[in-house]
Amino acid sequence: MRSTQISKAVVVNLFSATVNRNIALASLDDGLSESDTAKRTVDIDDWIRREVISFNQWNCDLSRQHPELAARLLTVGMHPVPAEMDKVELASWSDLCRALLNVNESFTRN
Repeated sequence: MRSTQISKAVVVNLFSATVNRNIALASLDDGLSESDTAKRTVDIDDWIRREVISFNQWNCDLSRQHPELAARLLTVGMHPVPAEMDKVELASWSDLCRALLNVNESFTRN
């Protein structure tokens, strides 16, 4: 970030599992039988699961290509990162948790 003269980083959710699932469920036809609704719900949950896995893989790949991003992300929080932890993996899991928990927030650091 120094080379680009960026002094602040903003993190936002790129995918919200909860919001996307709720939108998909709300779009189901009201005339579906209970059985068809259950089948479509399974399909939606499978789709969400694939999206979450894909998001986490993308995040891991990006963090491995740019470890400075992972290090920057981990400067946020109340607890220090244990030295023995893989910082790239921890940053990726942190972003995945943010998406799963639907924490639609952003933060900045100087």
